[in-house]
Amino acid sequence: YGLFIEGMRELIQATPDNPQLKNVLALFCLDYNLELQLADDSIRDALRADPDNPGFLLTSGRTQYVLDRHQEAIQTMERLVDMGKADYQAYYILGLSHLELKDAAGARHYLEMAVQTDPERGEARDALRKLGESASSPQGERKES
Repeated sequence: YGLFIEGMRELIQATPDNPQLKNVLALFCLDYNLELQLADDSIRDALRADPDNPGFLLTSGRTQYVLDRHQEAIQTMERLVDMGKADYQAYYILGLSHLELKDAAGARHYLEMAVQTDPERGEARDALRKLGESASSPQGERKES
């Protein structure tokens, strides 16, 4: 993995105007839970070059979630929702981020959206089940943005 990361760094240095390579590097680091600060730096660079790229926004939101920057992850993923580009993963990360911020209603809303978007995937359904099991009192209504 280290060789791949080093090779990607060299390729990015050789072609610094290619934000796609920076996104690939960030995704690799995220997928293997390696050099997460490098992932964050790489996706920030990619977004500077193309701030409305849905793929870059999704990678950025994932990175923010993994780095426990949940409010930032929510803001980033909500941009995808506003653009009409949210997919299962965006809704799932939104749900998990709201859950981390103790917003059960927001978490439930986005986890349900994830299930509606891709009923075959079970992670969001499992998170909803756990949320239902742990809900002993209502957390308040989710504010619509």
